[in-house]
Parts: sequence; C-alpha cells; structure tokens
Amino acid sequence: MLRHGLWCTCALAIAASIGAFEDHQDIGDVLHPGSAEYDATSKSYTVTGSGENMWFGKDEFQFVWKKVSGDFVLTAGIDFPDAGGNAHKKAVLMARQTLDGDSVYADVAVHGSGLTSLQAREEAGANTHEVGIDAANPRIARLEKHGDFFYMSLAGADGEMKFSGASMRIPMKAPFYVGIGVCSHDKDAIAKAVFSKVSFTDRATGETAEGRSYWTTERVAVSSTDRRVLRVESPPPRDSSNNSEVYPASGEFVNCFPRPSPDGTQVAVLSYKPGTEGCPAGKEVLLRVISKADGKAKVLARFVGGPGTFSSSPWSDDGKSIEFVSRQMVPEK
Repeated sequence: MLRHGLWCTCALAIAASIGAFEDHQDIGDVLHPGSAEYDATSKSYTVTGSGENMWFGKDEFQFVWKKVSGDFVLTAGIDFPDAGGNAHKKAVLMARQTLDGDSVYADVAVHGSGLTSLQAREEAGANTHEVGIDAANPRIARLEKHGDFFYMSLAGADGEMKFSGASMRIPMKAPFYVGIGVCSHDKDAIAKAVFSKVSFTDRATGETAEGRSYWTTERVAVSSTDRRVLRVESPPPRDSSNNSEVYPASGEFVNCFPRPSPDGTQVAVLSYKPGTEGCPAGKEVLLRVISKADGKAKVLARFVGGPGTFSSSPWSDDGKSIEFVSRQMVPEK
C-alpha cells in the first residue's frame, strides 16, 4: 500500500509539472528525446524537441497535450530563446486526432525565420498543406476551433490580437489532443521554445460565441496547393454579383464561375455540393482546376465562398497560381 501511495504521489507530481496539460511525449521517430517543464511562477512552459520535420505525411516533434472533445481557443506567447538552428524550426499550437506520427492535425506553426502558418493534414498519412503569412514574427499566437474549421489569429509587439485571414476545414472526432510542441527541423539537433501566458478556453459544453465576418484574399499554388494570405478585410473586397455561369458538371458537383487558365488547357471552378441550386453565396465550396483534355479535376482549396470569390482574371500570368477570396465567420468573445 505504501508503495502504491508513493507511486500515486509521483504520478501527480509529474502531472503538476506540466501545468494545465495532462502529459507530454515525442511524436514520431525522433533521435533525441524532447522535454517539457512548467514554471508555475511565470506560468510558462519550456519545451525542447528534435525531429526532422512536421510536414508531408509524418511528423517528428515533442508534444505537450490534453484531451479535448469540442471547440476551443488556445493562446500563447512564443519565443525561441536560443539564436541559430534551422530557420524552419517550429513552435506550434496544435490539435491532433491521435498521437501517431501520421495523424490528422491542424496547428499554428511559428518558424524560426518568422514565417507563420496554419498547417493541416486532412487524412492520416496525407501530405500537409498550409495557409501561410510570410515574416509575420508574432509575439502571441492563437489557434481556434469552431465546428469543423480552424482559425489562426496573431498579435505583434503591441499585443493586439487580430484574425490573420488563415482558416482551414479539418474535421476531427472527439476526443482529440490539444497542446503545444516543438520541432527542430533537423533530426540531429534539439530546439527550444518558451510558451508564455498560455490560455485555454474549452467550449465543449456547447457555448456559442458571436462571430464577425472577414474576407481574405489568398493566392494558392496549383502544383502544391499551399496558400498565402495577401490581405484581410472586414467589408466585402469586391462586388459579389458575378455572373453565375455554370460550367459542365464534373462528377456530381455543381461547378460555377469558370475561369480558363492563360494557356487554355485548364479551367478553375468553384464546386458546390451535389444538389445545390444555382451558385449561392456563403456556402462551402471546393476550388478545383479541371483539365480540358481529359476532364480530370484537382482540388486546390476548401472554404466558404461563392459570388465574388473570383475576379474576372484570377490566374497568374504564368498559370502557376490562382487568387481568390474566401469568407470566414470568426467567433469573438
């Protein structure tokens, strides 16, 4: 009994050492074990992690986590105390379906270079994709889940939190894991990050926050499907009365607003769910490119859109990227 009591005491001490989180561990096949320490006085977490990357179809990093079942808001200040290391070492705020290396996930990743992205893997083992903001250098980052959508908000030196324009639809089944993590982006190295003033708000009880509409102008690369935020606006950025021209059906999708590529070999369309009438606004759509030669389609992005998503000429001159406008309804406290 005494031994059992001592074991329980140790277990509780370990849990207390990582603050609000339940546990921590290395994800994937890292060469160097990571660590996590909680300072109750400063309410900060110091996390070290190794790992080759958090990208493509697998991840390697140190993860500090707790189980969650519903919507949430996770906020933290992020700092790399040690200069140097790989420019793409990452400190992340993450939601993850499982603790497997190839799990479905969504995260806010702050790179050593200042690049900040909302990254996600839609299916186990699938390649990671991102909505990025170059050289953002945030002082504070926020990852928020509302329904099936994840949102990234950032604050600079002034501490004012603003929606970044980045959102992605990544459905997750309850329960899943939420927490903070570090990857060195170099399998032979270890990186350190400090997460300060970590705040977690759980909306699992069904609490609903009022939302504010934003329109984000983005550019997506046709080859990689990675996206970049160009600007974020609260009023609509362009007239939403585009001609609701319907493109010939591809599979069961309703395809609207066709825009041919500069060389005429492909056409970009917004694809609505089967059975949708017309080309309505404010609906979940797929941005797809369809080959005119064989009719095959490739999905570039999933978001809420409709009339106003495309300009008259959304393609880049070289046909390698497409500019579009997505709509987000971001919950606010």
